[in-house]
Amino acid sequence: RPPPHPLPAHPPPHPPQVGARYALLRVLGYGSFSCVCLALDRATGERVALKRIPDVLATPEAAKRCLRELAIMRRAAHPNLVALRDAFVRPSSAGQRMRLVGGRLEASSLDLYLSSEFCGGGDLFHVRGQLSRGEARALLWQLLQALLALHSLGVWHRDVKSQNVFLQQGAGGRVVKLGDFGSARPAGAPAPPGAGLHHDRSFTDMDAAVDGEDLLARPCEEAEA
Repeated sequence: RPPPHPLPAHPPPHPPQVGARYALLRVLGYGSFSCVCLALDRATGERVALKRIPDVLATPEAAKRCLRELAIMRRAAHPNLVALRDAFVRPSSAGQRMRLVGGRLEASSLDLYLSSEFCGGGDLFHVRGQLSRGEARALLWQLLQALLALHSLGVWHRDVKSQNVFLQQGAGGRVVKLGDFGSARPAGAPAPPGAGLHHDRSFTDMDAAVDGEDLLARPCEEAEA
């Protein structure tokens, strides 16, 4: 016997929450506050990573966090940083605040969508096999260039890890793309409550504990020996 509500034979050409411009292809992953999908940008023909951050107006801190991430991504233009392509909001399908519209309860919050370049090489965490010395140095150099670009803008990334170091295949080999700016902060921003070591003073504390010259005391060849 057929189910009472059979699924449609073909999905709608575009889900209502992302509009006609984007076609969702598959889920790429989940974060603490978001979900990322691979999508086709019909306006450009490019495959993009579409990040959905739900209920951005849940709290003032959540709204500031999302606005800060968007502002940093708009400024972060560098070959080794994930590039922002588009940003838009949609009415939230859920939220803590509700309003009565036409006899129905509807969420009064918004979902934020960030469209960024898709890195088809995956991330550094899932790289398998032994990297050659030359390739490891090339990847590390590109990562340092990405951090230098951010620091020149007065921005701390604050979440540099292998899962946030994305890869693309270029003509000369793998290209590093540092992404996920959800935890990034301006260098002069006050530390949020419970920030632990992730605050401005942590850099001063590290400088006091570790002499920078110690980090450059030996060449890489000696350190690897």
